[in-house]
Amino acid sequence: MSYITIENIRLTADDTKGISLFQTNNITIDNCEIDNMTGSGSYGIGGAAVNDDDLFNITITNSDIHDNSYHGIWFNYGDNTAGETGRIYILTITGNNIYANQVSGIKCNSVNSSGGTNHFISDVTITDNNIYSNYRYGLALSSCDNQSGSNLI
Repeated sequence: MSYITIENIRLTADDTKGISLFQTNNITIDNCEIDNMTGSGSYGIGGAAVNDDDLFNITITNSDIHDNSYHGIWFNYGDNTAGETGRIYILTITGNNIYANQVSGIKCNSVNSSGGTNHFISDVTITDNNIYSNYRYGLALSSCDNQSGSNLI
């Protein structure tokens, strides 16, 4: 799926994840409220690159993401098994209120548990967000080639 805009919606109080992105590109999430996703590992917005599939050009802007049972926003590079070539790149998170999530406000990480290549999440821009009152971290970045600034954490 590609070239999709999700705007002006509210997702609330569900025993699952808010918005999950896989095998997608050119996605904009604008002016949404995502809260109270309560299932185990439930995040507000998240995605992963798995196998040979890229996830790219994702924009999350002007949204309220709060009170979720895991991360507010989470992008993960899968387990990087040998031979995986999928990538995550061009990720923009700007102008959001991200708060009261049970783990991190925003987390971007790459996991290398299977001896594969440790790929980076690249071209990440995180600016002008209000990130507060999250249980563990406001902003957690691991294996990201990123640019961040002007965030209130």
